[in-house]
Amino acid sequence: MELKQETVLYDVNNQIATITLNRPNVKNALNDEMHHELFESFKEAERDSDVSVIVLQGAGDAFCSGADLKSASLNDRTAFDYGDSLRDTYNRLILTITQIQKPIVAHINGIAVGAGLSIALACDFRVAAYDAKMALSFLNIGLVPDAGASYFLPRIVGYAKA
Repeated sequence: MELKQETVLYDVNNQIATITLNRPNVKNALNDEMHHELFESFKEAERDSDVSVIVLQGAGDAFCSGADLKSASLNDRTAFDYGDSLRDTYNRLILTITQIQKPIVAHINGIAVGAGLSIALACDFRVAAYDAKMALSFLNIGLVPDAGASYFLPRIVGYAKA
């Protein structure tokens, strides 16, 4: 099946569903549209009996630069509910990734930072290019690791290293 999407490419070949974050002009930063399209792509791969493995990658020279902070509406910050936003975006996506019963491989083909790295950590396997750069800099911008990094990283590398 072909999904008509703008920010995420979806392709199935040889039983491999390849999901590609497709906003290379902003290093594949996550906005609301991309969250929706990622969710739809993962659900399609889960439903498709011809898919045995899912590969998540980024277009261009980046896996994902995290949240697209410039896409957030600043018009009415007092009415914005961060809890609802997280439930509708990152929480829904991360739960979907972890509940799919097919192996998911994050191909980290460049930078993976912030929420972008958190999504890679939620995958079953991670394969990084030699020159890939990874960082969790939530605290540097006044945020907590709310996209799953604080849960997944210690389970992958151990508490002392995390």
